[in-house]
Amino acid sequence: MKTSDGFTLNAESYVSFTTKLDIPTAAKYEYGVPLQTSDSFLRFPSSLTSSLCTDNNPAAFLVNQAVKCTRKINLEQCEEIEALSMAFYSSPEILRVPDSRKKVPITVQSIVIQSLNKTLTRREDTDVLQPTLVNAGHFSLCVNVVLEVKYSLTYTDAGEVTKADLSFVLGTVSSVVVPLQQKFEIHFLQTDWSSPVSARSTEGEEPAVGPGLPRLRGPFWKFPGPGHAGLGAHPLHHPVIQQEGKGEKDSCQLPGALVIEVKWTKYGSLLNPQAKIVNVTANLISSSFPEANSGNERTILISTAVTFVDVSAPAEAGFRAPPAINARLPFNFFFPFV
Repeated sequence: MKTSDGFTLNAESYVSFTTKLDIPTAAKYEYGVPLQTSDSFLRFPSSLTSSLCTDNNPAAFLVNQAVKCTRKINLEQCEEIEALSMAFYSSPEILRVPDSRKKVPITVQSIVIQSLNKTLTRREDTDVLQPTLVNAGHFSLCVNVVLEVKYSLTYTDAGEVTKADLSFVLGTVSSVVVPLQQKFEIHFLQTDWSSPVSARSTEGEEPAVGPGLPRLRGPFWKFPGPGHAGLGAHPLHHPVIQQEGKGEKDSCQLPGALVIEVKWTKYGSLLNPQAKIVNVTANLISSSFPEANSGNERTILISTAVTFVDVSAPAEAGFRAPPAINARLPFNFFFPFV
């Protein structure tokens, strides 16, 4: 606050720096610290006192945000406005840790094109597109304008950024929709904690996982718990096998659904609580299918479902025990009154 000319708070954006940031040297990112890039910091546009977009706001480590803001533009100059271009958001390189030489490039994962009638089409490639002014008869259009930006950053428990993904929604802007509303999101995923799970686990083989939700591993899957980087492994408790339909002659039983329930609790500081898995149960449902003749094929739908149940106890105020007084007075302390 002392090194910045001004700051403001609102419901969607916590701190906005309007001058050069004075970021202390650190070996890791800590909660709320601006994410550094090779030349400055990762900019996350947001609205301040009005609904207008302000581009000089830093993205803060571990602060998930989703904001909408309005941008007044001159349609004839759309090709020159940086904030309308994909390159403005995808070109920076994030430092893995503050003041580090190692950089993490931002990778564009998907591009969705929104037409004037609001239909969405996903592009096959992720090449960077530039806003382009097109003359259509008596009016002008600007195509490939950034409407939505979604950052997804992966980090380790050591406070190091390891991956940065980016998704766009691009659209066409005409003179009837100026000023333009944009939407920005940023989310943080911890390595080996928020990863999608591969279902092709076999005995003695660990399923492949990506960065990010709980990880299933080993023959009869296990979830991270205390012990592994502060976590560890929780076995699946009380697995139950249910059978749908009656087994008949010339039929076979196949697992058709796996339902997993994860119970978790909050622990640690009330200002920054952490999630901890306390129990995992599984319910395997099998069905009876008639045997197919040789050479015939049949498609069987196999489904999985995972539910997360918050079993956190409500926070209660604690009171210290009253101090015990252990004092000894001389036997004649109250003489001559007693």
